Amino acid sequence: MIELFGDILKELRENQSMTQNDLAELLNVSRQSVGGYENNTTEPPTDIVVKIADIFNVTCDFLLGRTNEKYSLNLLSIEDNELLSKFYEDRDILLKLYENKDMLLKLYEVVDCYTTKK
Repeated sequence: MIELFGDILKELRENQSMTQNDLAELLNVSRQSVGGYENNTTEPPTDIVVKIADIFNVTCDFLLGRTNEKYSLNLLSIEDNELLSKFYEDRDILLKLYENKDMLLKLYEVVDCYTTKK
């Protein structure tokens, strides 16, 4: 089933614990406009679609229901792309981490602790 723009937008907004008012402020539109986008009764202009994609760090194609691929590697920084490439080259490590979710959570805690100390 192809998801409609409004359904995708609402899910993204709610996943970020954002209200329609919060999103409206970021987009510089009214809350009613955001409601119209989510109810699929109002089609947002292209510049608003781009702003929404930027806010939620997703592609416009994902927002428009053209793909299920939420993120684009082109949106990542050079450093993040390099790191992702290294993981891809040794994807066995990722598969092992995926199989052992407790280890993955511990790894996350270590990285989080390290990054918050900086």
